[in-house]
Amino acid sequence: MIYDFNRAECPDPAHSDVCLLGAGAAGIALAVQMASAGFRVTVLEGGGRFLEGRSQDIYRSENAGLPHAGVNTGRFRTLGGSTTEWGGQMLELDEEDFRSREWVPGSGWPFPKSALRAEYARALDFAGLRRAESDDQAIWAALRKQPPDLSPELYMAFSRWCPERDFAKLHWPMLSASRKIAVFCHANATGFVLNEGRTAILATRISSFSNRRATVKADYFVLCMGGIESTRFLLQPAMNGLLPWQTNGIVGRYFQDHVCCNGIRLRSLRTQPAHKWFGHVSSQGFTYHNKVRLAAAQQAAHRTLNVTGTINLFTKQNEKRDLAFQALRRAWKGGSEISFADSIRTALYLPSIVRAGLSRRLRKEPPPWKKIMLSVHTEQSPLSSSTITLSGERDELGMLRTQLDWRISDAEIHTIRTYVKICESVFRRHAFASLDVPAGFYEDDHELRRMCVDSNHHMGSTRMSISAEHGVVNPDLRLHGIANGYVCSSSVFPSSGFSNPTHTLLALAMRLSSLLVAKLADKSVAC
Repeated sequence: MIYDFNRAECPDPAHSDVCLLGAGAAGIALAVQMASAGFRVTVLEGGGRFLEGRSQDIYRSENAGLPHAGVNTGRFRTLGGSTTEWGGQMLELDEEDFRSREWVPGSGWPFPKSALRAEYARALDFAGLRRAESDDQAIWAALRKQPPDLSPELYMAFSRWCPERDFAKLHWPMLSASRKIAVFCHANATGFVLNEGRTAILATRISSFSNRRATVKADYFVLCMGGIESTRFLLQPAMNGLLPWQTNGIVGRYFQDHVCCNGIRLRSLRTQPAHKWFGHVSSQGFTYHNKVRLAAAQQAAHRTLNVTGTINLFTKQNEKRDLAFQALRRAWKGGSEISFADSIRTALYLPSIVRAGLSRRLRKEPPPWKKIMLSVHTEQSPLSSSTITLSGERDELGMLRTQLDWRISDAEIHTIRTYVKICESVFRRHAFASLDVPAGFYEDDHELRRMCVDSNHHMGSTRMSISAEHGVVNPDLRLHGIANGYVCSSSVFPSSGFSNPTHTLLALAMRLSSLLVAKLADKSVAC
């Protein structure tokens, strides 16, 4: 059932088995899994059914380091969270991402990838990709092509894209009709109520914009607010000293994003038309996207981080046009709140957006790729010096806002340069293409950092660890020192690979749902 906590007729949330803070990818996945197992779930979503300016303003943040657009434009406080606006790309982490790499300090997870193998498959099913092709060679065969042979340094691999990327829409029948699920929109979580010994969570305090307040009780609580907001919530100060998860000073440290370096032109590409090889390709109703991967042996030999590249149509970045397109898409879906500024911006860019859409539809394929670009995507160092802290400004709910100090380290600079240098050599050796590397790319660190942008992939700032000394949550995602509190967010990733984080986040949600089901089942038997 879906409720609006702003409305007077909305009941206060009842005691449930599990209380989920946030209704994005992780929150919806956990709600569906727990309810399907027969347990009562309360979902607290700070935003409304659709994106709205007042709720979105809660996310307004400060940049204290390098420019990071995603801290403000890459988060969405609404039912469905970021899945209402993301592209829908799903890609597993590599085996190597879970292992300790001696040349990458802090690398590795507390468990191997095999611990998530079944959960990765469950995540695909949940995301509507159960029938998508899992074998890359079968995709090439369906396209009637052979992938370019760039071995041994490089190889091609596909990601999968969700046919319905908005998880609230995809799972609407369950969220809206299940008697086991109670979703409360505009129910902004403002803090936990702990027991006297500060070893367990008794309740969550919530508030609406109309100043309605309540405390929500449950047996278990899971933070599913997203990579930055989960961290901000855990950083909020208490009146009587540090909270248990704040004592080691790690909450907010080791923030990671995927560094994207654009602007490297390709010339003389021999696989024309390029979009049939490297753009988004379709087969049997599903969409796939090709990556140019750096082999694990090459990463070890050159002591790089995990890195990949994509070959794309070169388009000049235009942030205002992109914002206009997003606003238009929200309006098309219906029910969302469009600001006056969005209306003006959309009117200005509507002709070019319509022309591009009509061109694609009439041609039945993208236009010829006359300008082609290599984009590089690298993980950040697991022990990144980037941090999330609190600013001195409070939001409308009285909570301190986020301040992000994003940094790009020498390790990321070395990785990007090494990858491009290898691509130059391999492409030339195989007569595949030539690269037009910008002036100063190999010599000027400042110029290279200027070429880099963030990817809206917020990870690492509530790090997973075996011991309470080195992290925020344990391998089961439970807050160290708290018996019934968990964090299911990409913020728990110890290291991030280059892959989009949503697939791994969903796998972690599947793993956590099984753990909570087992705990609740044991409790029922004991009672």
